[in-house]
Amino acid sequence: TLFTWLVILYRQERALKSSEGISDFRIWFFGIGWFCVALAPASGIIPTNVIIQDHRMYLALIGVSMLLLYYGWRGVEYARVRGWSYVQPIALAALFVYISFLSWVTVERALIWGDPIALMQETLSYEPDSLKALNELGAIYINNGEYDTAELYLQEAIKKGARFAEPYNNLGYVYRVSDKRNPVHAEMFFKKAIEYSPQSWYAHQQLAEMHMEAGNADAVYYLMRLRELRPRDPNVYYNLAVVLHLLEENDELRNSTVV
Repeated sequence: TLFTWLVILYRQERALKSSEGISDFRIWFFGIGWFCVALAPASGIIPTNVIIQDHRMYLALIGVSMLLLYYGWRGVEYARVRGWSYVQPIALAALFVYISFLSWVTVERALIWGDPIALMQETLSYEPDSLKALNELGAIYINNGEYDTAELYLQEAIKKGARFAEPYNNLGYVYRVSDKRNPVHAEMFFKKAIEYSPQSWYAHQQLAEMHMEAGNADAVYYLMRLRELRPRDPNVYYNLAVVLHLLEENDELRNSTVV
């Protein structure tokens, strides 16, 4: 429909042989072009991992705003020619109210986006089953040292059917370092994370550290796997060398590519 409308406006401009100044075709072409180009990355043509992102509209709406301002200005000019002097102050007052409203909304959104917990909780108010928001809240509370609260959100994400590594990794970390220290549960969740994401280097690293602390030879397996996932991490090679030395597996050390 928009394309057809642009064609009609273009033909009208060609018929009038107008080549200077702002015309209906040019303002529509620029406004709609801006809108479509700015919205293209979130249009669904390129798949994204979210359903709705209203902030994607902010930049795109500049094009629509230009159209509204253009026709608003033409309306005021028409009213001035007809002698309707009251139209211009009303239009200016409406514009002031609208800009004030947008300014208030901008400040409100900035305050929410500046607080990760408030942002994720607002996301849950709109989408209670958002597994990513539940996991993000768990991670934030872990960083704040509030492990009990983190556990609640992470357990909720898992209960709702999370099938990605992050909530399991985060919950495993809670059971590894918090007052609820439980190595059995921690290992179970790290292994679950690997089940869903075999490339999860974080889970392998945590399991390697746990087995190293316990003096368990299984640390070698996880360090060897971690070496495949993070071949440029010197800490992996150092830890592997230490473990192999302590286990007196010098033959494996010499035959491996660690050295």
